[in-house]
Amino acid sequence: MRNNKVVLLGEGATEKKVLKALNIIGEFKPFNIWQKDIIKLLPSLGRKADLWFYVDTDKSDNLTEFQRFSDNIDTLKNSKVTFKIYLQVKHLEDELERACVKCIYLGFSVKKGSSELKKKIMECSNLEPKLSELQIDKAKLWQQVHGKCDAIVEAYRWPKIKKQ
Repeated sequence: MRNNKVVLLGEGATEKKVLKALNIIGEFKPFNIWQKDIIKLLPSLGRKADLWFYVDTDKSDNLTEFQRFSDNIDTLKNSKVTFKIYLQVKHLEDELERACVKCIYLGFSVKKGSSELKKKIMECSNLEPKLSELQIDKAKLWQQVHGKCDAIVEAYRWPKIKKQ
């Protein structure tokens, strides 16, 4: 049985706070798979780490970022590290809204949209009970894509064909 350390990779502080509140155990490192090259981060992680990426899909309309995402998946596959990708519905705030039985915007008294929700999440001193109160269903969070990401890489490669 593998007993590797788990490294959680997401865009930033909000992801880190939410993952901690959801009791997802692992060391968090900020990393945006759409905007940064994984090859630069891999040496610091080592081969003994299981990498779990929490990925926004709001970047999916940018050809340059499609290409970087695809290249990063290829790099991960070729490096033989163990990784999982958890795709979010657009932003983390959208993912949380989808997974809560009660309206997350009302629960946080948000009037101005996802930017305000993100701010209120960061200000919340008791996020774990707050998410429980909103009846979050962890099973509804993220679409997990295991180490073989061929289908998603191919889905993200189609713009290269259309580019002339």
